[in-house]
Amino acid sequence: MNIVPAGPADVSAISRLEEELFDSPWSPAQVRSGLMASHSLWLVCRLGEEVVGFAGFRMVAADEAELLRLAVAPPWRRQGVASLLLTWALEDLAGRGVESCFLEVRSRNLAALRLYKRLGFVCQGTRPGYYRQPRDSAVVMARALTGIKEGAV
Repeated sequence: MNIVPAGPADVSAISRLEEELFDSPWSPAQVRSGLMASHSLWLVCRLGEEVVGFAGFRMVAADEAELLRLAVAPPWRRQGVASLLLTWALEDLAGRGVESCFLEVRSRNLAALRLYKRLGFVCQGTRPGYYRQPRDSAVVMARALTGIKEGAV
């Protein structure tokens, strides 16, 4: 597996995963816009030429980032792809001077909650009714990035 920055050539693969995996998928135009934003970090995980996962972040302030999207193709789940994407991203963000990262995750997404907790994210609260389709609350989580060194996540 190889983690690399996503580029315009990855829009199709990311959009296919969006359609397959999310209840409210981003359109190809939204994906392209996210990738091209100067204040973002988008990564793909490749196995050969195949994109098996991706992660998208945006820097919302000089020292804060938000995880916008994280997805792994079903055949590659529980193989360490999401952990690898997040570890790589958190190290990269810390290297850019980002001090904290936050995210929102469906309260019913127990696998994601376990992953984020394992990687040091802590629950900051909930947003009732945040997700509309299907109706669900969001768990808001955050993690400090200060002191992260390569390989230390």
